[in-house]
Amino acid sequence: MRQWRVGTLTMGLVLVLSGIGLLYAQFDRAGAVGSLLQWWPVIFVLLGIEVLVQNYWKKDEGSGLRYDILSIIIVFFIVMTGLGLHTMSELGLSQAIHNQINQQLFSVPAAQEVPLDPELKKVVLETGNGNVKLSTHSGSSILARSTIKVRAESSEQASARVDQNTLLTRQKAGNTLYLGFGSTLDSDMVQYDLSLLVPNNIAVQLGLDGNSAEIDLDSVKNDWKINGPGRCAINLPTAADVTVTALLKDEKYLHGNLAWNITPSPSTARQEEYDQGREQPMQAQAKLGNGTHRLDVIGIDDLTINHLP
Repeated sequence: MRQWRVGTLTMGLVLVLSGIGLLYAQFDRAGAVGSLLQWWPVIFVLLGIEVLVQNYWKKDEGSGLRYDILSIIIVFFIVMTGLGLHTMSELGLSQAIHNQINQQLFSVPAAQEVPLDPELKKVVLETGNGNVKLSTHSGSSILARSTIKVRAESSEQASARVDQNTLLTRQKAGNTLYLGFGSTLDSDMVQYDLSLLVPNNIAVQLGLDGNSAEIDLDSVKNDWKINGPGRCAINLPTAADVTVTALLKDEKYLHGNLAWNITPSPSTARQEEYDQGREQPMQAQAKLGNGTHRLDVIGIDDLTINHLP
């Protein structure tokens, strides 16, 4: 007398449907996996139908259903698979898998303009996670451009997500404006190199925070201060009227065509400004024109300053 092991028909159907799904996934991966994550409860439905139908059809024939170790293993495997898929759904993992399959990585250009109030005296810039290319202009606003890497199902959706986020954060304290970059982006967005256009008549303080900066000054009409760590390359205009002071670890980190006056041990005040007095930096100074404005570069790991002819 032939007996029917519980779960064998369901297991067979699951294998057949999985094989069809995997074959279909060769042509439409997102559709097949998405359907699997959505329709997994059918496994329990099939198992229940199998038990009911086989029990009804075979009871008169005396064959019945067989519940042995193998049946228990099959049913246990089916139940645990269903519970595992349900747990993934409850934890949001199924949606995350669906997003990873359906979404692609897009590069979206982002831009923002920050008008500056006439009474503003100083701008403090924090670079965030990207390198910086900075130049000056004769306007009255700061222009920022960057490229954002974002996962989305289409380029239109990627652009809409970037538009919903702010490239720059602003906070004003008295006559000083603090600007941060990339801190308000969603966690799955990555900001790459940042291009800045800054008015040439305002005092600027730039914090590199381990990034690198390329600075091209068309004119220097106010004081500048650049804080490390990081790498920095600066081009000064021909008619620059500025006193350049650099506090670095060693002379070997200083490059460019300026005629530097090297002081092995700067004043106590400058030393504390460099690293709270924990290290003994060297000070290099160069004067261009009458040296009216100041350009202070502090704690940079590798500094190159060139005076354009």
